[in-house]
Amino acid sequence: MTDREKTDKPERETLHVFDLMFKFLLTEASPGAVVHFINGLFGKDYPPDGDVSLSSNESIREAQPDSQKLETIRSDLILTINGDAFLIEAQIGDDETIALRVFQYGFAYAKQTMRIAEDGSEITLNMPAARILYWEPRARRRIP
Repeated sequence: MTDREKTDKPERETLHVFDLMFKFLLTEASPGAVVHFINGLFGKDYPPDGDVSLSSNESIREAQPDSQKLETIRSDLILTINGDAFLIEAQIGDDETIALRVFQYGFAYAKQTMRIAEDGSEITLNMPAARILYWEPRARRRIP
């Protein structure tokens, strides 16, 4: 373990706890509460009795381009309401790569749920609507 990893470990554990809390709150909330949360976060108007389901937040990709190694990537939360997909990522600190990672998570979901026309002439990819929730104000986050 490098010196950087040793000093980062308590921060990483804290970040992991926040991730787990966020996931627990939304996965254990009533469907009506989840619909209300999504309506507010995304400016939607789903009825409280909307059909809510959690989607897989894991996908596999190549570790490096042209690599034989695979790695698992996991988003914080992907859910659907009445068939519309939403990706929510909770973030506590600055991370220049978060926007790219959210795109990767959304694209992985779109590939897993793609539809191909019977004649193969068209492929439909539906990217989930995405939001990044920051746990602390921007002014307090560390900037490298």
